[in-house]
Amino acid sequence: MSGSGNPCVGDINLDILDFEMCDLKLLFCGHENCMPGHSWGPDMRNHYVFHLILKGKGVFHSGGKPFTLKAGQGFILYPETPVYYSADIEQPWEYIWVGFTGRSAARIIDQTPMSPNLPVITYMTRFERERDLLYEILNSIQTGGAEGIIESYGLFLQFMSHLARERGINPGPQAGALPRSTAEQYVERAKDFIRENLSRDITTSDVAEHLGLNRSYFYKIFTELSGKPPSRFITWYRLNTAWHLLHYTSMPVAEISRHVGYNDPAYFSRCFAQSYGMSPGEARKGE
Repeated sequence: MSGSGNPCVGDINLDILDFEMCDLKLLFCGHENCMPGHSWGPDMRNHYVFHLILKGKGVFHSGGKPFTLKAGQGFILYPETPVYYSADIEQPWEYIWVGFTGRSAARIIDQTPMSPNLPVITYMTRFERERDLLYEILNSIQTGGAEGIIESYGLFLQFMSHLARERGINPGPQAGALPRSTAEQYVERAKDFIRENLSRDITTSDVAEHLGLNRSYFYKIFTELSGKPPSRFITWYRLNTAWHLLHYTSMPVAEISRHVGYNDPAYFSRCFAQSYGMSPGEARKGE
């Protein structure tokens, strides 16, 4: 009888790939339907995290580079790389993610279309399959126990093999980022400024000044690209944020009022009622 280390005729030697799968560790998996403007960072991880965008859109910054992304695309957080990402204010994204680490992780990611300079991917044909695999990984992790853990690892390796196949299907630097005009970049920066200063009494002129633009020019490009004048957009975003806070937090109405830029709770309630046809209290109760 041959020893266990001796090859037989017909054996295919996996060592030529130089991968040690035992060095790959699956850390976690998750899913989130983000609120408008929801963001993470700036921060960095000490492991990899891949996000698959299921719906909506947002902006991902990695190593100082911005990428405008939407459903059907994915992005990866590289270890020790500064990142920041935020959901769109009007069409916030929903995504599912998986985190992993290990000495072989970098070798495996090198087999995919992604790189530190282009940490994004656009799916051409396999989006549904990748989505379903990530949901299965999530379900297996939630099941727990040895069986669930083993199953989640098997599914994760399938997912990574599909990512590697995308390298041949979708090579090239155009794979992830959607081209953005200068006007689009200004509008995205304006929305970021509005989100970050929501509790302040900001105006169209404040946003234009922050961007270093003429007020008339800013008004024109923002209205054309957003479908709303800046002032109306600010009001819409304030009240939309208030709606989500009423439904998903226990913050008092007066505190929500101040958080979204209304120092007078009574005036906030009137504006909210005009927009939604009910008072903040009725909205919280689901009436």
